[in-house]
Amino acid sequence: MGLAELVPGVSGGTVALVTGIYPRLLASGDGIVEAGKGLLVG
Repeated sequence: MGLAELVPGVSGGTVALVTGIYPRLLASGDGIVEAGKGLLVG
């Protein structure tokens, strides 16, 4: 993902999609959101 920052015009999302890790990134983000909800709601 860090290599995307070196190439002008290429976003991290594009690199994630091409390399096949996009679903894992979405799932990990969802886990973080759900954990935050659990802390707030109790």
